Amino acid sequence: MRDRSGHRRPQAREQEHAQLHHRRRVQVGRHRRGRAHRLRQPEMERELRALGKRAYGYEDQGRQVERIGNDDFSGIGRVSKDLPVILLNGFSKVYLMTGWRCGYMCINSRSSKLDDFRNNVPKLARVRIAANLPVQKAAVQALRGPQDHIAEMVHKLRRRRDYIIKRLNSIPGVSSTLPKGAFYVFPKIDLAGRWKNDLEFVIDLLNKTGVLTVHGSGFGSTFGSDHFRIVYLANEDLLEQAMDRLETFLAVATNKQANQVI
Repeated sequence: MRDRSGHRRPQAREQEHAQLHHRRRVQVGRHRRGRAHRLRQPEMERELRALGKRAYGYEDQGRQVERIGNDDFSGIGRVSKDLPVILLNGFSKVYLMTGWRCGYMCINSRSSKLDDFRNNVPKLARVRIAANLPVQKAAVQALRGPQDHIAEMVHKLRRRRDYIIKRLNSIPGVSSTLPKGAFYVFPKIDLAGRWKNDLEFVIDLLNKTGVLTVHGSGFGSTFGSDHFRIVYLANEDLLEQAMDRLETFLAVATNKQANQVI
């Protein structure tokens, strides 16, 4: 099975074989090629049925603000039934509390397999240093307070994402798929002999234009080589400046290479 961008997804049986022979914890929904990837509800149900009998499933929902354009998003809680599923969540992105280091977990109360885990988590919490009290108080109020800002934030991010994708795919030698679970993009760059690798490319880009990106191979050479990552949290004016500089930088590099060949 492949996702809409053509990248192959592991089947549930393959995940069961690969994951369960090495560990008993499986993440549902994952990050690939420096970008987040979410499963749709039918896919999630199939994976949970295959994994639930012999593994503990968990989902990191700290990125729910990133459902940019992902209208068919479905949380794992809707399909978990009595399976041993644990949800992990945080406040950094959704409530703009980056650096406050506060989060929480939800344990499926319908799963008897999680009874021991549920009873022992408080014991572990008592012997570890937790988030300070003011942060915990603020986190509770964030959950109980108005949630209007989330939709507004997602709208802004969707607009910036669409702009970045349009600009990237218009540049010769650069291509990018549309991210639906992240506020960064992971475009592929045709190095074409101009740079030895993606690390050299991003350093050259930074030194000559001031545009800071992250080399794709830093996320693993298998999927990350010849890619780079751009975060599009900045406002539209800054993003436009960055794209203009990137486009000019690549055009100059291409012309220089062509002149050397001649």
